This record gives sequence, structure tokens and C-alpha cells, in this order.
Amino acid sequence: MTITAISNTNLSSNASLSSSGGSSSDSSAVQDFLNFMKESPAQRMVDEWLKAHNLTEKELTAMPAAKRDAIEKQMAQDIENAVKQRMEAQEAKTSAVLS
Repeated sequence: MTITAISNTNLSSNASLSSSGGSSSDSSAVQDFLNFMKESPAQRMVDEWLKAHNLTEKELTAMPAAKRDAIEKQMAQDIENAVKQRMEAQEAKTSAVLS
């Protein structure tokens, strides 16, 4: 069975679950998870950054261009630093295992 077939099977069983008495919060949680899995890692990092700074994409896009550019520049720098830190931590773990 291919991954697509498995996904379609799972989606079908989830749909039947919600229509056969599953609560709407269960269906909402499933939909939230599916939406999360569709996002790229880069989009997840942006979403995490925005959430940590109490912002939404709508609020960001509604800002004046100069303010939005400054925030996006800071976001890019923060995400770049976080990725570097994660890579360094992973390299340290790998080095420790190989030593």
C-alpha cells in the first residue's frame, strides 16, 4: 500500500469517526494536526516565532511596510540563530556518540 493510499484510508476512517458520533473537538484536533503536517518546516518556524511574539500573520501583513520589514528581518535573524543552535547541538550529540 502506498503512502497516499494509507493517508486516504486514514482520512476516510477519520471522516467516518466524526460522522458516527465523534465529538467536534476530536474532528477539530484531527484537522489541526492535518493542517500542521501540511506546513513546511520553514512555515512551522515562522508560526512558532509569531506565536512567541504574540503576533499573527494577519497582524504582520497589516503593519506599515517599514515596521513589517523590521519585524521580518528580526524574525529571519532569530530563526537563523535557532537553526544554528539546533545544528550545533546535534553535531555535539553525534560527536559524543562517535567518541
